[in-house]
Amino acid sequence: MSDNTPIVNRLRQKLARYYGLSIITSPSLNEHDAECINRLQQAICRRKVVVLHGYSSAHSNTKMPRIVEPYLFFAGNNDVRCLEQKSRECKTFRVQRIERVEILADDWQYEMLHDRPFVDIYSFAGNEVHHVEMVLDRLAHNLMLEEHPSAAACIRPTGCDEWLMRLPVCHYAGPTRFYLGLSDHIRVVGDDDFAAHISQVRDDRCWQIPAVAGSC
Repeated sequence: MSDNTPIVNRLRQKLARYYGLSIITSPSLNEHDAECINRLQQAICRRKVVVLHGYSSAHSNTKMPRIVEPYLFFAGNNDVRCLEQKSRECKTFRVQRIERVEILADDWQYEMLHDRPFVDIYSFAGNEVHHVEMVLDRLAHNLMLEEHPSAAACIRPTGCDEWLMRLPVCHYAGPTRFYLGLSDHIRVVGDDDFAAHISQVRDDRCWQIPAVAGSC
């Protein structure tokens, strides 16, 4: 079904009118995600427990229902922060990986455990924040600002056509991907854990890729 059908557009307008979610009016939002966000927002407003049916987890490589207390949207409503009742841990769930949202009659039980995590520019959320430091040449600097304009506050010029970026992140996956795509244009200078992580990733890639002239 087209994302711009009258049914989908009416759903977006209804959500925006009743729940103040103006982002839902975006044409890029499909019907499935809009319906999931609708139900999650209802549950948040009513402080209800939900079942995330058929949730596909990339971390555990499983597909199973999750009983959670949803309480916070972020990353443009692509992610929802919930307390998982089974583990009593706060976790981030990707809306597009949810097959269906079922609102239960049960009220929240663990509101005192709901956290308000830091969300980095790569949309990873967490309570532990690391500060990665990289020296960027002009190409890397320009590409970073094109992909993540908000990173400008974390970048300062150092002279000689280079910029130092000190970026707060919750997970190394985002900056690692950026570095690996532009490794000839970036120097990692911190933190120590990130530098060690990058070194390990580079070593692993060397084992996996046949040696050729100019390879690592």
